[in-house]
Amino acid sequence: MESQRLRYEKISTEHFDTFYRIHSNEQVMYYAYLDKFETESEARASFEKVINSKSIVMYVVYEKESDVPIGIVEYVSDNHIADTVEIGYFLLPEFWHRGYGSEMARWMLSDYFTHTSNDRLWASCHCKNTTSEKLMIKLGFTKESVNKGARYKRGEYVDEIRYVMTRERWIKYRSNQ
Repeated sequence: MESQRLRYEKISTEHFDTFYRIHSNEQVMYYAYLDKFETESEARASFEKVINSKSIVMYVVYEKESDVPIGIVEYVSDNHIADTVEIGYFLLPEFWHRGYGSEMARWMLSDYFTHTSNDRLWASCHCKNTTSEKLMIKLGFTKESVNKGARYKRGEYVDEIRYVMTRERWIKYRSNQ
């Protein structure tokens, strides 16, 4: 699967090094819901859960030109709420500010609404992650809620902002591109 400059490969056991590199990076994980992994064994345990999960679908993202892994995208379903899926995207800092985050998120929206019959998905961000919030707004997401104190990061409870994309809104957004 590909987008203009990127290739997406479903995560498998051979991708542990990329998973670890991304999830142990302080800059990448600074605003993420989870903290960065401190040890390889901690990352390995989480990686095994992802590989065996029925509620997480993860892809390693490669830059086509260099064939270098640059990030990860994921769909996380909430088994307690029917048809509820959250998307997430993580990009290594050396690839920031090149439009890859937008390309990854656009691919996820297209992939999701093309290959499922679900009518909505959501994305969330730390209240101070203005870059992620601006991306969601740029892509046509609608702000749904601010969940007060939903995340505990670096010794404090912080708000989480949730955005939603519906199939109808995605179709309108796509036709305006």
